Amino acid sequence: MRNIFTYKNFLLGLVVIASVVTGLVLVGTFSQVQGEKFVYLDGDKAYVSSISSDPVKVADNVQRILDSSNGSSRILYLSSVAEKNIGGQVHGSKLIVMDPATGNERVIAENIVEAKFSPDGTRIVAQSGDYKIRLFTAIGKEITRIGMHGSAPLFSHDGAYIAYHKLADEGEGFRLFEFSPYGIVLYNLATGEEELITDNKDDFQPVGFSLDMSRLYFNSGRKYGTSPEGFENHVASLWMVDLTTKEIKRLTNMSEEVVRQGIMVPTVDGAALWSSDRKMVISSVDPESGTWQFVFNQEGELARAERITDGTSPHWLVPDKNIVVRTKVDGKGEWKTVNIK
Repeated sequence: MRNIFTYKNFLLGLVVIASVVTGLVLVGTFSQVQGEKFVYLDGDKAYVSSISSDPVKVADNVQRILDSSNGSSRILYLSSVAEKNIGGQVHGSKLIVMDPATGNERVIAENIVEAKFSPDGTRIVAQSGDYKIRLFTAIGKEITRIGMHGSAPLFSHDGAYIAYHKLADEGEGFRLFEFSPYGIVLYNLATGEEELITDNKDDFQPVGFSLDMSRLYFNSGRKYGTSPEGFENHVASLWMVDLTTKEIKRLTNMSEEVVRQGIMVPTVDGAALWSSDRKMVISSVDPESGTWQFVFNQEGELARAERITDGTSPHWLVPDKNIVVRTKVDGKGEWKTVNIK
């Protein structure tokens, strides 16, 4: 799969990332819901299941399952019923929090395309279809708007910051990306202040921090020289920025020969599974790529990246030790256990 970044593909991806592609195949990653139970989609219906029990339907009219909060068994999802129509095109849906045990639901906001729980489950950051980022309480009270325009918001694992792709202050749609003078921004939740971490508009998605909060990993399609002969490409790849020095390094797809052959490492999903020491991440961005493991060394640089299994939507079965992924066998969705090295 040629994972070449374009604004058009990215704009489309904002709406369809983590959606069900066919049958019971999941795209995206979600926390455990109840013990070893997981949430998945079949068509527009959400089910809770496990590798040892039959699935139980918990919701209808579900477009995407975005997240679940740790310890409280609440699911964050988008309704499949469009709520906002701009210029004849659907841009977002209702954002709903649901308790799968009781079936109780609460509408948090409308015209939403992306959202995540804070690590403690008390807040929600959401991006709307017109690229406005807002912070809500877990019951839907708006706390604040973050910046002017942005996409791909991500809580830091310590709950102190939100990283996001900052877009142009003025304009709409594609122009917000094309004319943005910014890159990745850190928003301090305690002070409300922002810090520009990168200044390239092609830095389109933060995906996680190192344990000590000294480094931020992000996906970017920025230009990169891949050979002594001066060849360059814009292949979407994983990058790292030192949050103190602002030094930036590309970590994947650094060989022009490999890029030309189309044998490339995929980007990291914004909802990927991180190990407890933040030195490993398990990610799946689409069924074709399968599930990948990325391992980092003491300096935060990439030590290894490899495809570890087919299937999508990895969940921790035992944190740091093994996962389950959703596969499709003879047209039927099944869970598969994979041990992590």
